[in-house]
Amino acid sequence: MFRNWLNPENGLMIVLTQITDTIFLSFFWLASCLLIVTAGPGTAALYDAVVHCFRGGEENPWRRFATSFRRNLRVGIPAAAAVLAVGFAEYCGMIWIWNGAAAGKISWVIFSAAAFVCFVTVGVLALVFPLLSRFETTLRQLLGNTLRLAMANLPWTLGLSALHTVSAFLCVRYVIPLLFLPSMCMFFSSFLVEPILKPYMPQTAEQEK
Repeated sequence: MFRNWLNPENGLMIVLTQITDTIFLSFFWLASCLLIVTAGPGTAALYDAVVHCFRGGEENPWRRFATSFRRNLRVGIPAAAAVLAVGFAEYCGMIWIWNGAAAGKISWVIFSAAAFVCFVTVGVLALVFPLLSRFETTLRQLLGNTLRLAMANLPWTLGLSALHTVSAFLCVRYVIPLLFLPSMCMFFSSFLVEPILKPYMPQTAEQEK
């Protein structure tokens, strides 16, 4: 009986392995965020590992994470700096617009429009590192292609924004979701991102990578 339970093909063992991998990948991602700018290659690595291992059936997701992390360092670090700069600028801008609207100096219509722009921007930024994980590119090409793909697939971009906003809120508000939600967020994001990337991913190239 115990031998059957420990069989790696047993349904219970498969579920336990997936739970363990989810927690470990989330932990690796958190560790990659400690230096802040390495959060970029860490996010690309997390997406790569989730897509290829959780959805593609590959083994050793932590090995896939490490390989992808090293591969994406050169472009991922400046990309992370760019994403952080945009995010910080939007945060400061929204605080300023909110204070102006609360004081009656700015119309709430302007505030709503600015909030929508910020919401769209979150979706655009959420596409940067999945794109990095799938293509060899320069920083300029990465940012330009991300913007074009995000605007050409706006409904999926809005879905990404909603998913990442809710995930970030839950992690900040309750902390415990940090143990598993980063991996789960990337897993569900992949169902929105992969249809965007599929036309640009030849089947042979996708299998090789």
